[in-house]
Amino acid sequence: MKTPIKTNIALAFEGFPKINTPIDEIEIHGCKDIDGRGTIEQCPDEEAEFFTLYVHYKGGGLDAIFDCTNLRTASETRELLLLLIKNYQ
Repeated sequence: MKTPIKTNIALAFEGFPKINTPIDEIEIHGCKDIDGRGTIEQCPDEEAEFFTLYVHYKGGGLDAIFDCTNLRTASETRELLLLLIKNYQ
């Protein structure tokens, strides 16, 4: 379950990360609530209510890990996480 956004970043951990599964990328996608009841879908950045970071696994698959209130914070968070991944894989 995702935690509410209280600052610029909210964690979205549900079993992340997959143990011993190499990560090859972190993606950013604009997202919005499409029905006012928490049904979230990806959308073009200009329509986004927030931006979600997803880890992409080398073997396939994605997991959402962070929600950010703006694209700048999402991009900065992505760069930091990529540095960490590079140093620990």
